[in-house]
Amino acid sequence: MRDHLQILYITYDGVMEPLGRSQVLSYLKKLSGKGIKFYLVSFEKKVNLRDVIGKAKLQTELNKYGIEWKVLRYHKHFRVLATMYDVAVGIFGAMAIAKRTRPDIVHARSYVAALMAWAVGSLAKAKFVFDMRGFWADERVDAGLLRKNSPLYKIIKKLENIFVHKADRIVVLTNKAGEELVLGFSGIKKDKIEVIPCCTDTVFFKFDEGSRNVIKSKYGTAGRVVFIHTGSLIGWYMIREMLEYFRAIKALEPKALFMFLSPEADRDEFFKAVDSVRISRYDIILTEADFEGVNRYLSAADAGLFFIKPTFSKRASCPIKLAEYLSCALPVICNRNIGDLDDIIEKNRIGILVDGFNMESYKDSYKRFSELLKDKELKTRCRKVAEELFSVEKGAESYLEVYHSITEC
Repeated sequence: MRDHLQILYITYDGVMEPLGRSQVLSYLKKLSGKGIKFYLVSFEKKVNLRDVIGKAKLQTELNKYGIEWKVLRYHKHFRVLATMYDVAVGIFGAMAIAKRTRPDIVHARSYVAALMAWAVGSLAKAKFVFDMRGFWADERVDAGLLRKNSPLYKIIKKLENIFVHKADRIVVLTNKAGEELVLGFSGIKKDKIEVIPCCTDTVFFKFDEGSRNVIKSKYGTAGRVVFIHTGSLIGWYMIREMLEYFRAIKALEPKALFMFLSPEADRDEFFKAVDSVRISRYDIILTEADFEGVNRYLSAADAGLFFIKPTFSKRASCPIKLAEYLSCALPVICNRNIGDLDDIIEKNRIGILVDGFNMESYKDSYKRFSELLKDKELKTRCRKVAEELFSVEKGAESYLEVYHSITEC
C-alpha cells in the first residue's frame, strides 16, 4: 500500500488565470506537502498559452511542489460542440494519466470537469469527489446564457443528478447549497456533503499602508471615501443598481468615490451606464490590475461594495471577493439572499446588508454603515473572520479531511 494519496485533479478553468491560481493552485500547493501527489489537468485559453514565459514559470513553480501538470487547450467557438470536443480530449488525456498512476481519487472542479472525472474514475476504479461549486445549469439560466427547460438545461440537470449520486463526496460553497441537495435529491444525506467556501491567501491579501498611500496619490483620492468593486461587471452582478446605490451615497457623503477594478469591462458601455444614472465621471475610476496587484487597490479602499442577483442559484454562491475584501480588513456592503452571506455579515458585524433595491433602502443602509465605521474594532473583526472562515489554510484542511474520509490513508 502507498504511503501517500495520488489524486487526479481536473479543472475546466485555466490555472494560468487569476481564478485558477486563487481557487485551484493555492489549495494544491498547500496540500502537496501533506502526503498527497497531484496530477493536474487544466484547460487553458489560447491567449494564455501564447505566454510561453509565463507558462514556463508556472511549470517550474508546480514542479517545486511535485505537481504534474497536463495542459489542454480550451475551445469556445461553437460553444456546445467545443465543450464536447474538450470533454472527449480531457477524458483521453486524463485516462492516460490514470493508467500510468492509478489514482486513489479523481477530483472534479465543477460540472464539465465532473463529466470527465466520472468517466475516468469509473474506469480507473478511483473515488470520485464532485466539487460542484454551484448549481451550474441554474446559474447559466440566471445569467441569461441558457433557457430553463431547454434540451441543454435538461441534459445538464440529468448529469447533475448522476454526479451527485455517484460521487463519494460532494463539496459545495455554502450551507444553503447543502440544504438544497438534501432536500432536492433523494438519498443524499448531510454526511456526504462538505461545505468549503471560496478561500483566499490571507498572507498575501492583507492591508498595506504603503500601497494605500501610493494608490491614493496616483489617483488623487486623498481625503475621499473610496468604495471598491473587483471583478466582473456582467452576468449576475447588478451594475446599474450598484451605481444607483452610489448615487444615493453621494447625497449623504459628497466626497465618496467608486473604484471598479475590472479587466474585462467594456469602457464605453460602462460609462454609458454611469451617465445614465447621472453620476459625475469625476467620482468614478475604472481600472485593472494583475492578480498580484489587487490587494494594493483593496488597501486603498474604505469599503467593498457588490450587488448580485438574488436568484435561486445564488444560494450556492460564495463570491471570492468577499474573502479578499475581509482579508484586507475591508468591511462590505452587499444585498441579501446570497449564499450564507446574510448570516456571516450580521453575526460578525463586518458590514451592512441592503434590504431592497430602492433609494429608501440605499440611504437607510448607508446611514447604518456610517455608524458601523465608527467602531474601532471593525477592521480587526473583518481580518479575523477572513482568517477563521476564509483562509486557504482552513480550506486545504477541509479538503484533506474529505480525501482521508473516502480512502484508507
